[in-house]
Amino acid sequence: MHGGGLRLDDLRLALKGGDTGRPVLGGTLETNELWARVSSTDRSYRMPKNALALSDVEIEVLRRWVAQGAVWPESVESGVHPFYKSWFNSIATVADQYQQELAYIRWSAYGFTGLLCVLFAIGRCQASYRRQRAWTQGRLAPLARAANGIKSREMLLVLLLGASALALAFARAHTLKVDAELARYVKERKRSEDPWLHTIYGSPPQPPRLDQAKHVAGTYYRGNCERNPELFNGGNYLTATFHVSLCDRQHAPLEVGQPLPAGGVMVRLEIERAPGTTDLLFASSMIDSVLLTHSYHEGPDKKLVEPPTRLETLKQNWRWAAYVPVGEPDASGALAGTIYLYIGQVTDNVVSGTIHYGIRYELSFVDGKLSDSSDLWMNSFGNGAFANPEPPGKLPYREWFDSHPLPIMEGQNSKDPKLLGVDQYIREGVIEPPPAEPPKDEGSKPPEPEAPQPER
Repeated sequence: MHGGGLRLDDLRLALKGGDTGRPVLGGTLETNELWARVSSTDRSYRMPKNALALSDVEIEVLRRWVAQGAVWPESVESGVHPFYKSWFNSIATVADQYQQELAYIRWSAYGFTGLLCVLFAIGRCQASYRRQRAWTQGRLAPLARAANGIKSREMLLVLLLGASALALAFARAHTLKVDAELARYVKERKRSEDPWLHTIYGSPPQPPRLDQAKHVAGTYYRGNCERNPELFNGGNYLTATFHVSLCDRQHAPLEVGQPLPAGGVMVRLEIERAPGTTDLLFASSMIDSVLLTHSYHEGPDKKLVEPPTRLETLKQNWRWAAYVPVGEPDASGALAGTIYLYIGQVTDNVVSGTIHYGIRYELSFVDGKLSDSSDLWMNSFGNGAFANPEPPGKLPYREWFDSHPLPIMEGQNSKDPKLLGVDQYIREGVIEPPPAEPPKDEGSKPPEPEAPQPER
């Protein structure tokens, strides 16, 4: 049964309704469009149109069906033969499986279809020329003769070449698809194997925020990692102070309430050496190995996407600063990101080193001015002496990196590289080992006599 755009031999078509677009399934006897039409006495509205009304028995059957919710029996098959239905479903499944390849060869398929049309036209011209059709004897005679001069094996060769080109394009598309899927798999596999993933920092790691009020300028204190009686104050002393703040391109401070500076925002990091600390931790090779970047670089395939920011000397051997551009806010006024501080080297545009600190900025500009909801903080990711996250029995990070001041060293300290925390950098080649101390004076012991040399 179908008419007026309505088909009741397929569930999908029945759900669409007829030309009116009103669904005929579902609803009640008061709202169902099918029941309203078959039970109407208006011949211009009643179904079936321009025909005798349904019998009372047929109307009663429809009434009960609609009253029961117009449920579509699952056993009702569409008008498509099962063989063709299976065939169509198979084509749809294949098309869905190779959707990316088909999209890639779309224009090649258009070209191959055009080639088939040309070959078909040539074949028709040849047939018409051999039957001496009238149009092949007139002005189009040269075209007909040229078409007739093309041999069948030449047409077959062109057809095979076109089919081969289409097959190669499909194979190329499939190769690109497999490569892309493999790259995604490798990326996900590396991410799952990232040691940071199962730590408190996550992957890529983010610096934890200390329990303090929001601000856009802060000071943080870095202490010694070890606790040992041979160290000053048992190892609890300040090694460096970090000052983090916002500024413009001219390095002028940016504070809450000030407008967005021309050229965007920069994050300023200043490092100040603490009194009494060893020169080894602040050697020029160590300072030169510090780099700051927005990108998280772990593994040999992590290429730098931007030049890293290096430290600038403010006071020789004592104070250094870095200015990292962070850009401009988006349309909503938000500007957020993370700056990683590495200690390492850059070789062939690949960072080889260790993340030590992270600076996180979450800025908001309202009416073009820096809002008081903006936040800027810094924290440490620990170093090689600690597992992540900090295990029981180890020195908590808050005892050697915090926003609270630490005791300043007074007097002499140990010179043991391991206790001072510089042995790791020596092993990694970041800094040179300390010079060997001269041998102790063992008194006026006479020198040992030299052994006699054999005569030559």
